Amino acid sequence: MIKKGSEILIDAILDEGIDTIFAYPGASIIPILDYMYDKKDVLTHYLTADEQGATHAADGYARSTGKVGTVLVSSGPGSTNAVTAIATAYFDSIPLVVFTGQVQNKNIGSDSFQECDIVSITMPITKYAHQVKDVDKLQLEVRKAYRIATSGRPGPVVIDLPKDIQLSEAKTLLFEEIKAIDDARPKNIHASFNYRAVEVFAEYINKAEKPLILAGGGIIASDTSEILRELTIKGDIPVVNSLMGQGIMDSNSRLSLGHVGMHGHKRSNYAMRNCDLLITLGARFSDRVTAEIEEFAKNAKIIQVDIDHSEIDKIIEINYSLHADLRDFMPNLLEAVDERDRSEWIDFINENLEFNDDYTEEWTPRNIIKAIKHSVGKDSFIATDVGQHQMWVSQFYGFDNPRQFVTSGGFGTMGFGLGAAIGTQIANPDKRVALVTGDGSFRMNMNELLTVTKYQLPIVVVILNNGVLGMVRQWQTLFQEERYYATELTDDVDFIKLAEAFYIEGRTVSTIKDLEKAMKDAFDSKKAMVINALIDKKAMVFPIIPAGGSYEDAIVSSGR
Repeated sequence: MIKKGSEILIDAILDEGIDTIFAYPGASIIPILDYMYDKKDVLTHYLTADEQGATHAADGYARSTGKVGTVLVSSGPGSTNAVTAIATAYFDSIPLVVFTGQVQNKNIGSDSFQECDIVSITMPITKYAHQVKDVDKLQLEVRKAYRIATSGRPGPVVIDLPKDIQLSEAKTLLFEEIKAIDDARPKNIHASFNYRAVEVFAEYINKAEKPLILAGGGIIASDTSEILRELTIKGDIPVVNSLMGQGIMDSNSRLSLGHVGMHGHKRSNYAMRNCDLLITLGARFSDRVTAEIEEFAKNAKIIQVDIDHSEIDKIIEINYSLHADLRDFMPNLLEAVDERDRSEWIDFINENLEFNDDYTEEWTPRNIIKAIKHSVGKDSFIATDVGQHQMWVSQFYGFDNPRQFVTSGGFGTMGFGLGAAIGTQIANPDKRVALVTGDGSFRMNMNELLTVTKYQLPIVVVILNNGVLGMVRQWQTLFQEERYYATELTDDVDFIKLAEAFYIEGRTVSTIKDLEKAMKDAFDSKKAMVINALIDKKAMVFPIIPAGGSYEDAIVSSGR
């Protein structure tokens, strides 16, 4: 069948099982939008306030479901507006396919209106970035894009579409013909392993007296959280997690020690300092986890499994490593590990480092986060932006399910949260979604309240409003002799009137009871609400490991 490139593109997207697309229009993608009009019954389009919001929304959609997110934006500023969000997905290994419009091939290189070399810009922050030059190859490029985004270590892909490619005609291939071409191609050898490697891992674990698992986002991406939980029970092995690994373990388990690293729980960091074996599963050794590399887990042998070969021995010297897919590896490791009772080790970690879900009426960040969890309920999603509020949520919320925590880890993107919450709510219409943000972060993409209203999304936004850029101010307090500069937000935005301008109810709260009532009213009404929670600008995140410091240097209170 002969089709235009715009038709080939959308039909190929549909062939991949995609039914949701986040798109912002522009002149360079009008042919695509025109064909989407004919497919609106099978491909749902969400129009956000801008392209960054669209891409963050696709990211939230992907994080909360494990499915690939799909984005369509225009050329020039349309595509560059998406760059920060693409990088956010890349550093957290989130599968996205981003289609960008482009000027006609004959105009490329002539500084044409809204021309931009988005492929070169995004090459360092994508798994694959490609400009389609031949309409006959478009259908296969779409298939390739989705395969690359979701295979191995997931990540974003950019496909750039010159306008003449969208208008050109080509013969489309049947699904069976595409599959035949796929099958005929040489296959990349992805992560694999032999059973001897599993035995070696099991030997390390079985001999250890004080083993500790460091679990990261790879466990969630591979859907092996349940197997990990079984493994920890069988071997009686405690678990710490990276920021991206939140929800891997039930927070109420005696084996779940929580977030580790720069702002990790005391007991998590304590376990890292004292373990004799560190078992690293689907986690990279970012500086936020390791702190000073020479002092990291210095009493332990370190073994590692990762689907990305480049992460092995990249930062930390590993005693034994394996390039493998956790989907294949984890069931075999579960079989090979001995049943053990390591109560003495676990009691040693927990004996004077209490952690529980109780909270009081005192208006503190910890109690605020606990009250939010109580109000939202267990089977729900929490999105955040980046800053102090993100760390308080990570420390105090107590996550119980994988994919429950939607946040920007590796890139640390302020302004991520609202778009991500939108995508999460769209993907999970029957679940409660709350965004916890700061007044600094919320200003960056608060225009996406427009999208919340447009699609009547019942998202509850809680702004921890301290009138400052809290995390930077905290560093100025602790390390710069309180020389505060460029961190005081003195313009005093009226977030209640802002919410009302978008036809959303807003409330200001400063007590736990008022916060809980506002959240209950919002969830009962099944409507969006913006809650302006006023907090003390002197509140800080502890523990904190100073730059260049080790776990031993952690500051645990303002009194040092």
